[in-house]
Amino acid sequence: MKRPAHKAPLRRFIPIRALKFFVLSGEQTIRGPQDVMRVQVGQAEAGRGADVPMQVSSSGPADLHALVMFVVDATRPFSSPATLP
Repeated sequence: MKRPAHKAPLRRFIPIRALKFFVLSGEQTIRGPQDVMRVQVGQAEAGRGADVPMQVSSSGPADLHALVMFVVDATRPFSSPATLP
């Protein structure tokens, strides 16, 4: 759960093979180098690919409750700090 307007640190998820978000309540924003995706209640959205920076935030007026699934390469570090252009 994330409170409204909460922003997670900008991260680069290195070993991602698949990433999926499903919003149960609230609204989620996924910001990447080329676009911004808004995910509404009941919607699912694929995340960015490996080595692509992204920032996930709660952007709706209500608390965000979401399911997130990462499928990763366990032989590589999970994430690292990143910047967006």
